[in-house]
Amino acid sequence: KMGRRRQQKRQVKHVPHQTGDPQHKPDPLVRFIAVHPTKNIVAIAVGTQVRISSYGNDSDEKLSTAGLVGHTGPVRVVAFSPDGKYLLSGGEDKTAKLWDTASWSCVATWKAPKKVSAGAFMHNSKHVLFADKFGDVLIAPCEGAASATPALFLGHLSSVVSSITLTPDNMYVITTDKDRKARVSCMPAEPLSGSVEIQSYCLGHTYFVAAAALMGAPDQRLMATGSGDGTVRLWEYVTPRLLHTFVASEEVPELAEPDTEGGADAEGGDADAAGQQGEAAAGMEVDTKGEEEQAAAGRQQGEGSEEGSEEGGEADQAMHERVTHGPKCAPVVHVASSPDGRVVAVLVEGRDEVLLLQLNDSSTELEELQRLTFPDVRYPCQALFDRDGHLWVAGGPPLDTSTSAHIGVARKLAGGQYEACTSELLGTELRAALEQRKEEEEAQVASGALVPAYTQHLAVRRKRYFSTEHLEQLKKQRRDYAETQRLRARAEEKLAAKK
Repeated sequence: KMGRRRQQKRQVKHVPHQTGDPQHKPDPLVRFIAVHPTKNIVAIAVGTQVRISSYGNDSDEKLSTAGLVGHTGPVRVVAFSPDGKYLLSGGEDKTAKLWDTASWSCVATWKAPKKVSAGAFMHNSKHVLFADKFGDVLIAPCEGAASATPALFLGHLSSVVSSITLTPDNMYVITTDKDRKARVSCMPAEPLSGSVEIQSYCLGHTYFVAAAALMGAPDQRLMATGSGDGTVRLWEYVTPRLLHTFVASEEVPELAEPDTEGGADAEGGDADAAGQQGEAAAGMEVDTKGEEEQAAAGRQQGEGSEEGSEEGGEADQAMHERVTHGPKCAPVVHVASSPDGRVVAVLVEGRDEVLLLQLNDSSTELEELQRLTFPDVRYPCQALFDRDGHLWVAGGPPLDTSTSAHIGVARKLAGGQYEACTSELLGTELRAALEQRKEEEEAQVASGALVPAYTQHLAVRRKRYFSTEHLEQLKKQRRDYAETQRLRARAEEKLAAKK
């Protein structure tokens, strides 16, 4: 019979419900912005709110700041249709909503299997696509949307879809995901019932791909992608072929000294749980494949490799996997291209600037044009260009819950540079109504107490980062080290006796 002590060990213990912070925190709050394609109307999503307002003196109609009510979770998608008749919104309440911009009424509400993470319209405005965190991309017609049921368009095999981009001729659908790739799919003649064929995969990033932006002339088939590995890569996406890699974010300096006390970090218990919390807060899956060395080797070449130590054994490999969870640089969180495809705006998390890159036709490379800052816009996380070439950015305090935002607008000068014109375009009252800043949140930003999600995640990892020498010391402190040494010596004696 099984002994009592052994039987107790095999029994599954009940884990009481925890009322504190969950192990996997929700994704950090992100502000999203969209501008009407034909009218001076702007929409900004903050938390569960979507604020709509007209702007400028030459607007066709004056629309006072109002909110679209309906979402019960943070909104993660907001986009106007190319003809301006519809607005798409979607979020963490697992719903996608289609709004009529003439009356601002909700004409359709669709339920998604998981939280909605991306969305876009076809350029003829006949169909709308939205994706969820399970990797499914659904499609629905805009006309008759109230009675339509979204159809499954394509899937990314359980990988979070981060963006959807359609080419102007509606020939290709470009989807990016957290599995380090951009997928180019052919749009079928019948989008609701046709079979989707894969044209190409753009592979080379060593961490999640946050967004894609079309570059150059439409017939050039160029695309820029921004990634968590800190790079912006230029592709000829039909072939596909990597043309150039621009490093937008270098490895950050040491955020914390290695922990020399051992303890929970040495055993990997509490440190691993904290690291997974940081990954969840950054909106990424926990990846234990040792991508740090891949990033070091593949930031310029687009290739990564990792070789485990042959002498270290399984224990060393397990420890190595626990302390290397991706590149140690701030991620590129968004990219957006200008109407002519000549300029791409790049946002790096934690930086109060917009990196503007321009396309060099002769070398087919991306070159730095300008680093644009807005006097009172902190932590920009979303950007877009409107029909007039204005650059819009949205940001705000990096808090889990907030209803405030920071908005900035810049115009293009004769020499190609950009300058801020937020107050001139929006005015003081309208900007205040759209942003709804909170004094206590602004005070936290000014004090430097707020840290972006990825930087928090990186600080947690730094506490668990050990040198090779320190790993050897920690290994000797393990309870089973002496027994391992005894068994190893015994095995060596047997082997020597056989010889």
